[in-house]
Amino acid sequence: MTLTLAPHPTARPQESCNMMVHGDLSGDWLRDYSLLLPEMLEDGVRVMIYAGDLDLICNWLGNARWVDGLEWAGAEQWAAAPEAEWSAGGGTAGGTVRSAAGLSFVKVYQAGHMVREGVGMGVWGEGCAQRLSCHSSRSTRPATW
Repeated sequence: MTLTLAPHPTARPQESCNMMVHGDLSGDWLRDYSLLLPEMLEDGVRVMIYAGDLDLICNWLGNARWVDGLEWAGAEQWAAAPEAEWSAGGGTAGGTVRSAAGLSFVKVYQAGHMVREGVGMGVWGEGCAQRLSCHSSRSTRPATW
């Protein structure tokens, strides 16, 4: 199964370490958003959480566990959602994605805390912003993002 995704029509190019955004968000350190995200999801806001599999600051397993533990209306769909491998541009698998009811969790292979710099533009960046293909041998249902 292959899933091809298109970027949101109003998506802007990703910037690495935009210091203005960093400064604006610096008051958010160590805040628990596990109560806010369910409300956002239930209001129709699509949420993507991503982590590099080599990230020692925000490790993917800890991120996956708090996402799995969210209490929200889509929790049953989330629990049943399969994990699929994805690749940008149809090449080697770039990681895995699990998606249901507006929530996606993306693990990026061979990436540290700065995902885009860690894997380069060929896997994450312009290729990912333009097209993402997901391959799954575990399910015949299409994943959604």
